[in-house]
Amino acid sequence: AEGSDCVESLNCVEKIDLSNEIQLNRLQYFYHRNMLVINFYLNTHIFPVELEQYDKRLTATSWNLAYNPSGNIVGFSGTNDNHRILPLQVSQFFPSNTGSADSTIEDLFATNGFMLDAIMKNTVNVSELKDKNDRSISLISALEGRMTQTSEQLHAIIDCGAILAGTNLREFSRSLLNEFKDDSFGGVLYYDDHYLNDWVILEKSGRCLPKDISPVRDE
Repeated sequence: AEGSDCVESLNCVEKIDLSNEIQLNRLQYFYHRNMLVINFYLNTHIFPVELEQYDKRLTATSWNLAYNPSGNIVGFSGTNDNHRILPLQVSQFFPSNTGSADSTIEDLFATNGFMLDAIMKNTVNVSELKDKNDRSISLISALEGRMTQTSEQLHAIIDCGAILAGTNLREFSRSLLNEFKDDSFGGVLYYDDHYLNDWVILEKSGRCLPKDISPVRDE
């Protein structure tokens, strides 16, 4: 009812106190299926972070790559664990079902197990980055923790998951070299899209040169 205590306690934003558990439960009851509230939350908290885009960067999903007017799709994947999220115009094909699979293709059916086995045997640790607003600081902190927990020497740090996409790679590289005093780290290789528009290596001395002319090799 319009005059109920519940409505009266929520009819003005100045009355909202998210530390009040009773009031928070009332908010959830009234608004948990309200599309305006849901869209506001998505637009202000989820989309800006999870769907962030960057100028002059080529991005595409499998749906973009598989689209063509003629509908001709040919592709190959060594694993089939993500076949349920393939584009609608792509269907999974098993050569063995036709009786025409040769020994090479038969061997590929074990790649799912090979990958799981490699992950289980070689994964040392999995850490969640605490500060999602500044992933570079969180990554450096996680690496510091990793190095203090083990006596094993790190030979390379590779951002294969694009965690640092959108960050200032030059500043991150400087911070990384300042934190790790190990002489085995000769430098940081990254793509400099602010000054040189080229792959560069930032050396421990602070000198930054294009990869092809830097004395620090990337092998």
